[in-house]
Amino acid sequence: KTLCLSVSSVQHTLQRKADEKSHPSTSCDIAAVASRSKEKGENFVSEVFRTIPLSAPIVYGGDTAYSNLIGDKSCNAVYIPLPSKLHKQYVISALDSGKHVLLEKPIANSADENRQMLVAASKNGKFLIDGTMFIHHPRTKAFVKPIPNPTCAFQLHI
Repeated sequence: KTLCLSVSSVQHTLQRKADEKSHPSTSCDIAAVASRSKEKGENFVSEVFRTIPLSAPIVYGGDTAYSNLIGDKSCNAVYIPLPSKLHKQYVISALDSGKHVLLEKPIANSADENRQMLVAASKNGKFLIDGTMFIHHPRTKAFVKPIPNPTCAFQLHI
């Protein structure tokens, strides 16, 4: 399977993580990168792929970079680390284009935006995954333990 990776211009942490995670032994390839600045996208690719024996991904740059990445037929999923005010627009577009979405937190700016994105995921039979890992942290279990009906708390998260 191929993962398309959307990169905003300030994702230095992502660059370090991508270098570690995109090794050929993993189960996905990074096929495309999008950045408002094509130069920054190309620098990201040069840095991340300097030691990895994979072909470099396509770099989409400029005002249409994210739309072009979402329209890339070689990808079945996108990672969107953009500011939350842009989430609804690009998430729904990606889901409607048949792609799974891994989305950075916070997912949405309102409950209504969140519902709209979840409806789009359900309608298209695609996953919309929140990049927040707290649900798997041991502290979360300790926090939920004293709650009389803990499934109610997690329903709100979902």
